[in-house]
Amino acid sequence: MNKKRGRKKDSGVLSGITPDQTYEQIIFRLVYGSAEWAMVGLQNMIKNGTVPRDVRLSRHTPFWDTLRVEFERAVRAGDADWFRRQWNAIKKGRLPQRRWQFNMKIVFRLEQLDEEAQEDGETVKLSNLSRLIPAGKRTDATASKIWKAVVADACKEPKLQVLINKEVADAAATAERLGRRLQDNKKRQIIEQVVAEIHGFKTKELAMDAIRELAGLLGFKLKKQARRVSEMSAQKKNKIIQACKEECDALVKALDHILSLVQNVLKVIDAYAGDASDAGYQKKIEALRAQAQQRLQWVQEQRKRLGQLSLLLR
Repeated sequence: MNKKRGRKKDSGVLSGITPDQTYEQIIFRLVYGSAEWAMVGLQNMIKNGTVPRDVRLSRHTPFWDTLRVEFERAVRAGDADWFRRQWNAIKKGRLPQRRWQFNMKIVFRLEQLDEEAQEDGETVKLSNLSRLIPAGKRTDATASKIWKAVVADACKEPKLQVLINKEVADAAATAERLGRRLQDNKKRQIIEQVVAEIHGFKTKELAMDAIRELAGLLGFKLKKQARRVSEMSAQKKNKIIQACKEECDALVKALDHILSLVQNVLKVIDAYAGDASDAGYQKKIEALRAQAQQRLQWVQEQRKRLGQLSLLLR
């Protein structure tokens, strides 16, 4: 029997975030890719020499206060599982997961929006702890606005600037070879695509979906994006309407011509309808007149409908 591969359900670094966790705790969790971020962070600092192995740990040592509090709680509660998790964190260690920088930027941005709301007096009667927690907060910012902030930050980073400028220059050169000029909206699309791919997304839409998902996991409510017709789609809509109007006018002219022909046929039939010398001939004339009358009625109905449609399109 083949074993299922891949990560277990609800085992990702974001899956264990609880409503009582602060922005700082969430950011460390993202940076070190583990729920046991305090142990992983301290071990990494010991390994890279930031915290010397022969120096006693103290309250000035990063992460030590958090570990000391957790240790005391685990001892009092007899939480053997906590010690197992710490052993596992020391043994395996963790590297930052894919997109951790993106997620960290989003959490930083949400924290900034939270602070701005508190300064504006939108958040009232909160304890000092709850001011540090994203759960239950809300903002007027949309996922699109946060994404634009991420793009703006990326354009300020020297390494990313080089990559973005190269992609824009290549696109401008291609447009020039075709005798065209690179439009500002196209340039913006290229920049957003580069930033999305840098953070591990195929499109900016997927990146914005990730922003909404992360905000939802943190209990931070974003403003929903209002659906509106873009300028490009409005232009396309006008072109379609104009094409329909032209087709409608052409059909009206064609029906007017057919209507004139049928009326002329009726005149010819009426001119020969008075000859009663041949009963068989008279029956044929009457049948032709009935058919022509039906054609005339159909053409008049279609002409009326097209006339109404033409008025609606104007």
